[in-house]
Amino acid sequence: MRQKLTKVNTAAPTADGKRRFLAALEGLTEGKRVRQAAQAAGVHRATPYRWRAQDSAFASAWAAIDDRQYAAFLVRYEAAQAARLAARARRYAELRPIFAANAAKARAAKRR
Repeated sequence: MRQKLTKVNTAAPTADGKRRFLAALEGLTEGKRVRQAAQAAGVHRATPYRWRAQDSAFASAWAAIDDRQYAAFLVRYEAAQAARLAARARRYAELRPIFAANAAKARAAKRR
C-alpha cells in the first residue's frame, strides 16, 4: 500500500495560527497535559507535537516550560521531604521519654 505524501506547510502562520500557537503554549504553561492544551487552543492533539518537531521557537518554549515545571516540582518535593523529616523528629522527641523510662525500668529489674 502506497503512503500518501503530504506537503509540509512552510508558509508563514496566519494570525489565527499564531493565536492557537500561543494558546497551546499558555495551556502548557498552566500545567495542562498536551491533549488539554491542544483542545483549549482548538487544534488536534498531535499538533503541538508537530509544532515542536518543526518549529524551533515552539520547541525551545516547550522545553523552558518543562524545565520550570520540573524545578517547581523539585522545590515542592524537597519541602515535603523536609516536612516528613521534621514530623519524624517530633515523633521521636515525643517517644524519647517513654523509651528512657522503659530502659530505666529494665535496668532496675535487672538489678533485682
